[in-house]
Amino acid sequence: MEGNGMLLRPLPYPEPNRLVIPWQTAPGWQASPNPQIRALSHRVHLSYPVYQDWLEENTVFENLGIYSYREPYITAVDGQVDLVRGFQVTHGVFAALRVPPILGRTFVPEDDQAGRPRLVVLGHGLWQRRFGSDSAVIGRTMILNEQHFTIIGVMPQGFDFPGESEIWTTFIHAHPMVSDRDAHTVLPIARLRQNVTLDQAQRAMETLNEHLKEIHPVPGTDYGVNIVYLQDDIVRNVRPALLMLFGIAGIFLFIACANIANLLLVRAFERRNELAVRLSLGAGPTRILGQLLTEGLMVSVLGGAIGTLVAIVSVDPFIAVLPSDTPRLGEIGVDLRVLGFSALLMTLTGATAAMIPALGTVRARLVGIRINMATYFACHFRDSRLPFHPRRMNNSAEKKPIHHQFVATRKATPGESGAKIYVAILYCPSCSNDPPGRGGFVQ
Repeated sequence: MEGNGMLLRPLPYPEPNRLVIPWQTAPGWQASPNPQIRALSHRVHLSYPVYQDWLEENTVFENLGIYSYREPYITAVDGQVDLVRGFQVTHGVFAALRVPPILGRTFVPEDDQAGRPRLVVLGHGLWQRRFGSDSAVIGRTMILNEQHFTIIGVMPQGFDFPGESEIWTTFIHAHPMVSDRDAHTVLPIARLRQNVTLDQAQRAMETLNEHLKEIHPVPGTDYGVNIVYLQDDIVRNVRPALLMLFGIAGIFLFIACANIANLLLVRAFERRNELAVRLSLGAGPTRILGQLLTEGLMVSVLGGAIGTLVAIVSVDPFIAVLPSDTPRLGEIGVDLRVLGFSALLMTLTGATAAMIPALGTVRARLVGIRINMATYFACHFRDSRLPFHPRRMNNSAEKKPIHHQFVATRKATPGESGAKIYVAILYCPSCSNDPPGRGGFVQ
């Protein structure tokens, strides 16, 4: 599940690490008995006069814009009436985001001036729904809340800043609160200048803020500045929950890998005798290791396939239970990078769990593996004792006579019926934990 789409994936704008929100702060709000007011004390909206001062005198923002939500616009096009969500914005919003329109243009600084014609930029969905994707829509007039606006541009699909917006109009200056320095009604967005860090911008704006308070004092207020990255501000309410979700998912992934590794290890250690027999009969270490590796990888691939299927099927139910105002909700999905990491982790787990016992068996240096010993010792075949020299057993051709001699001896034993074949396992005291006296026969 792609929760990192909200928390970690960069915003869909050019150089998103330079996009910031320059809030004002109100330390005095911390004394309010209202918890909601206290929570907003470090995220205070700007007033329009403060925005104008910051726009003219700041030295750290390449672009600075403001936007304000308007009540749902009542649109009338060709006699059809509809309600759409929209914002009034300054040119700095589009300049900071740097998303070009697919038709026409966005606002320019001259469009922010009072007395200019009312202009509107359409969202892609509204353009398709109400204008039939007509490329000749530029220059047409549409009615919004009984006022005429001229269409100057159409934004690409997926652009809806600051969220679920379908139209953007030029800023309305007729509202009386526009001139009130203490009317915090507009939201800011800015793009840092090249090579300017967040800390540098914070210090510079604090200095400018103190200067402006001397020039334009507002009695009973002591507003400060708080600059945060746009991405951090968007996910501020869901960050703790997402981090907890990531932690839980990581723990479950670790538990799953540990369980798979445990099952493979137990199964492999139970097969030590089988592996020892196969080695004694001439199977090469490479073949043994390859078989166990293949088995481990098959288990990992099967588990990964089932997990991927569950993740894909659970996306829609997961989104359905989330609040509709969850930020970047449309970007939640199955992340191929996360799947790739999980697949790699499961593959390494399966391969490691399968190889460790096999390597231990091979290192035991059963018959066919070089044994550096200087003494003779005996291999007990119940009623036969066949001496051999460990160094000479490095040659696989010398194993066969012993095995054949042992088989012939057992077939020639009087009183036995049927063909019984016994395989000798030769233990090396210097390189195995199994004592020689445990036998040496597998029937």
